[in-house]
Order: sequence, then C-alpha cells, then structure tokens
Amino acid sequence: MGHPFHVVIVGAGALGSFVGGLLSTQTRVTLLGREAHLRAVRERELRISGLTELILHPEVAFSPEEIKENGELPAGEGEKGMRRLFIFTVKGYDTERAVRDILPITDEESAFLTLQNGVGNEEVLRAHFPDERIIGGVTSHGITFQEPGQIIHAGKGETVIGAIRREGDPLAKEVSELFTDAGIETRVTRNICGEVWAKLIVNAAINPITAITGLKNGQVPELPELAETVKGVVGEAEETARAAGIRLPGCNMLEKTFGVLRSTADNRSSMLQDILNGKRTEIDSINGAVVRYAERLGRDVPLNRTLTALVKAIEGKENRENKNIEIEQRGNRGVK
Repeated sequence: MGHPFHVVIVGAGALGSFVGGLLSTQTRVTLLGREAHLRAVRERELRISGLTELILHPEVAFSPEEIKENGELPAGEGEKGMRRLFIFTVKGYDTERAVRDILPITDEESAFLTLQNGVGNEEVLRAHFPDERIIGGVTSHGITFQEPGQIIHAGKGETVIGAIRREGDPLAKEVSELFTDAGIETRVTRNICGEVWAKLIVNAAINPITAITGLKNGQVPELPELAETVKGVVGEAEETARAAGIRLPGCNMLEKTFGVLRSTADNRSSMLQDILNGKRTEIDSINGAVVRYAERLGRDVPLNRTLTALVKAIEGKENRENKNIEIEQRGNRGVK
C-alpha cells in the first residue's frame, strides 16, 4: 500500500462501496454512511460479485465524529504522513449537507474528488475548499445494490477525472494512479467540465427511461420506440450543452450513449434503483439541469422536460404510498 492517501468515501452506497472496496486493496479506506449496508460490511464483509469477484474488509464509520474518535491524528500528520482524500458519491441534492458534515475532519492538506451524477457538485465543493484541491470525475461502471454487504458489478465502464484548475493537475495524476493500481482504470483530462456534461447527457437518456419503464439498461435499445426517445433526449441535451459554451469531448454522443447501454446491459440504473427503493432520485440535477440551462438560453427541450415531470410524479406516488403504509402499520399496532 504505497499510496499516500487515507480515502474517505462520503456516501458509501453501491458505487461508493465499489470504489472504496477496490481502493482498500491499495491504501487505507473508510466507508462513511449510516446505512444498514455499512453495518453488514463492518460485522461481516463487503462482497462484490459479477464482473468483479472480491471479498473485502474496508473500515466503516457511521459519522465523521467516529473517524475523529478513532484516535487518528489530523489528516496530513497521521499514519505515514497520509493526507485525506474525500470521495463524494452522495446524491447531488445531499452534497452541501455532506460537505458541512465532514468539515471538522478536513484540514489544509485534504483533497476532494466528486464522482457524482449531474452538474453543480464541483461548485458546492468550491464554496468550501480551494480550487487546487478539488477534482471532478465521472465513471460509467454499473453497480447494483444486492443486499446489505453485497453489491454487483454489472457493467464495466470508463472513469475519467480532472482538476478543476491547472494547479491541481499533479493531484489528479496521483489519484488516477491510485485508482488504476486498484483495478479501476482511470484517465486524466484537462476538460473535466466537458466530461461531466458528456456523462450528464448519457444519464439523461438512460436513467429516467429505465426508472419509468423498470427496464434494465440493455433492454432499452431493443425497443424501437425507446431507442428513438434516447436519440431525442441526447440531441436536446447535446445542443443545450453546446449552446451553453460547453466543450464536449470529441466523441459521438449518441454512439457513446448506446455503447453505455450495451456495456451495462444487465445493470439497473441508479435512478431505477432509487425508485424501486422508494428513495428520492437525482432527476433535478440530470434532466432537470438540462431544462434549466435550456430555459436560460431560450431553448425548448420537450423530451427532457417531460421525463423530468414523469419521474417526479412517480417519486411523489411512491412517497404517498410509503406514507400510507406507515400510517396503516401504526394503526394496526394500535388495534387490540
């Protein structure tokens, strides 16, 4: 373990556990969260199956205070001079809260990487930390939560990271080497904004369609009507990005999207997993972000607007049904 980082995964769900688990083969890793999943990891193991087969034992903490109470010296002064690398995998709507939570365990040596969906996460980090210590990133690995302590690596994809300012280039290179050594092949870019938008466009075309239909990724292109919808969503989002002055990577976005659908064919998208688990989705920071950018530019993106509305309607329905079940259960408990 020759890498000088103590990695803290902020929001260790399916993706965070996958990244943290693999990185734990190379350096010290703590999965941070409050889920039953992490309790299972602490008490038993983290099991990754599918394209990757591993049993791992990363450290687990249920709060930043627990990390601090472990008797650790501040980051940068601790074990063999390790600096803390905080990797954010929380939902976009939780980024601000997560940043405020970890502030007490950060210092002037700490580094920060976001591997989240959507746009706007880097801006939240920049409000609290120096630009040269912030790295943006995207990954298209498909990870599915199976049960507490177990996740499935259902689709292999590309991971790209990049400093948001040139001063952070050496840090980005160090982090990419850590990831690659751990088996997550990672390349560094100097256009991370374009890469984030490219991932946003792919997510905008895949996530809401799967969330609405309940289909796995690979089933979407098999249905001509849905394949046409994918094309329309990609077209709207790509035109919006270019109109906003975003320099997209030199690739065909439509081919890239269908490539991700094929390479993650057995995966249930994170948005579909959220719907199935009755959780809030990231629709506002994906298709909703396309809608907001388009509105500022005086453009119309009817497909993205419609998908946003439909997913939010499903979210509302799930929340109402869950509340009704809770009320019914409380009522039943009160019956003698």
